[in-house]
Amino acid sequence: VWCIFFATNFCGGFFVDEDVIRARPLFAFVVCTSLTAAWSLTTFIPFARTYDKMYQENPEMRCQTKKSHDVTSINRPEVRLASLCLCIAAVLTNLVVFAKVLYGWGMFYMDVAEYGWAYLFLSTVLYFLWVDVWAYVSHRALHLPFLYKSVHKVHHTWKQTTAFVGLALHPVDMLMIQGGVFVGFYIMPLHPSAIVVNLLYAHYYNVVDHSGVYHESSLPWQPSSLFHDDHHQHFHVNYGQFLTIWDRLGGTFFKSDKKYTETSFTY
Repeated sequence: VWCIFFATNFCGGFFVDEDVIRARPLFAFVVCTSLTAAWSLTTFIPFARTYDKMYQENPEMRCQTKKSHDVTSINRPEVRLASLCLCIAAVLTNLVVFAKVLYGWGMFYMDVAEYGWAYLFLSTVLYFLWVDVWAYVSHRALHLPFLYKSVHKVHHTWKQTTAFVGLALHPVDMLMIQGGVFVGFYIMPLHPSAIVVNLLYAHYYNVVDHSGVYHESSLPWQPSSLFHDDHHQHFHVNYGQFLTIWDRLGGTFFKSDKKYTETSFTY
């Protein structure tokens, strides 16, 4: 959910002369990765700052109305960490693209007619479900005591989240959660549009859900931003990303009559 530029970068890779890439693969990789990172940063930061402003100027809209987080300065730990993670994501994204262009790895296809419009819609939904299931399972794994204390606790430094916290992750944390995004490329045929729709959706709600601003989605399956804000307040609950069904089935859905602490782990 990290690189808005993924679509252009991915599609462009199929139209670049492969002889050029094969002749100077390292140079091409460095250039493409740098462009992806630059575009990601210059699009993500203004978007996140929009929610910073909303959070700062509208205290009544905050999920946690009695608490606050200073978002006036851009020189903050979560901003620096999120920027680093975007650069790491740019490297990973380009590795996927170059592996496809040079070695044919990945089940991507470019012509919709190859599988038809019905499959395009179905694969988009299946990929959505795959990403969401992976997010729940990997996120819950990150709340096992060892992984939580050594890796995921970095993300939980912020009990009052901001828009940048969504990408403020330990590198291992990011690889575990976002790894499922990449795994999906190798288990089912996917058109770039199916990937782009899902990644932009995930990117948008990742920012909104961490913004600290209360937001009700018009989509019936998407919980309000309070769902994930409760996760940061109460730690070991509400692991899901887009859907609440996995938490309801797994017994990890937040209950207002239950006391939660950072040391009361759920397995």
